[in-house]
Amino acid sequence: MRIKTLISIPLHGVASLFLGLDLLVFYPLISLLPFGWAYPITRARGRLHYALMKRMRRAVLEDLEESMPELVESGRLEKVARGVFEMQATFFHDSYLLCSGARAKRVMLAYGRMEGSAHLDDSLGLGKGALLATMHFGHYFFAGGMLLWHGYPLCAYAVWPWDLKKVNFFLKLHHWYTFKRSISEHKVHMIWAARHRKGEIQEFLAKGYPFYALLDIPLPDKTDLEEVVFFGRPALFPSRILDLAYATGAPLHVVYLYRDDPRDWRRSTTVITEPLTLSGRKKEDLQQVVSRLEAAIRAHPEHWWGWGYLKRMRPEYIAKAQQARDYTLKSTSSREAASRTQGSATSTGNEGRGRWRSSTNR
Repeated sequence: MRIKTLISIPLHGVASLFLGLDLLVFYPLISLLPFGWAYPITRARGRLHYALMKRMRRAVLEDLEESMPELVESGRLEKVARGVFEMQATFFHDSYLLCSGARAKRVMLAYGRMEGSAHLDDSLGLGKGALLATMHFGHYFFAGGMLLWHGYPLCAYAVWPWDLKKVNFFLKLHHWYTFKRSISEHKVHMIWAARHRKGEIQEFLAKGYPFYALLDIPLPDKTDLEEVVFFGRPALFPSRILDLAYATGAPLHVVYLYRDDPRDWRRSTTVITEPLTLSGRKKEDLQQVVSRLEAAIRAHPEHWWGWGYLKRMRPEYIAKAQQARDYTLKSTSSREAASRTQGSATSTGNEGRGRWRSSTNR
């Protein structure tokens, strides 16, 4: 056991170094190629990852088989699983493309289209902003980029990369750099999880901004988790976006981007659904949002990043992580201690000690 541990330490370091070279050298270089030339390279890289990453491959296949048994029946299971790896390998190329400013705008407007922009126009015409619920789907920030390039202002919610505990240093460096460049190039306003002022999101909505937030693959740190049904099983999703909808009257849409042609990944469609009709009953309304997200995943399963991580969305997994204080953000434990001392939750209502509610504990 000790010999295996001693061997695993240098091997882990070597793997980390190769990841760093990938993120900081390989992907920036191929992003300079004419648009579309890099996609056969990144897809081949994804197929290589599928062959080498046995544990992750097994987890992805298990999730797909459990959630979409029709893929087994149609003989498409492994093809879709390989597609998941191809899409994720392409993410890093697209991140650097997104940073390229005028070039990104030119090629994405030339090859991308928007479906449902009239829905967003109608919502923004009410003067209350709009809430855009999205997910880790393809390159999930490209949909936000398409909104910006079509002239919409945008306020986006994300985790500050250096707040993450369980993420490789080079990956955090990549996220930090691409966030910084994208903010500079596209003038997007960022709301950082657990760092923003109380009421800051409401201020942007009052100014007529769409607010763009990822809802899937929740962190144990979240205080607003609600239990819903996702692919036929209980799963936890954050519900704060519904509190914003109730409090501000801002219309709520589901937004995502998918690749149109499996043979030509230059072409994409950004979908903006009609505003959802909310009942005011949070669990019911959240289920409506999640059902829309699930429908998009079922239509384009290769695009979703959650395969292999479904167990992390289950109530029992989140409960164990919270009990063990196994949090994702560095500052959660200190905020939890402060919250206990003050006898109240944190001011943002988004982070702090993880808690979730289900139909069985209400």
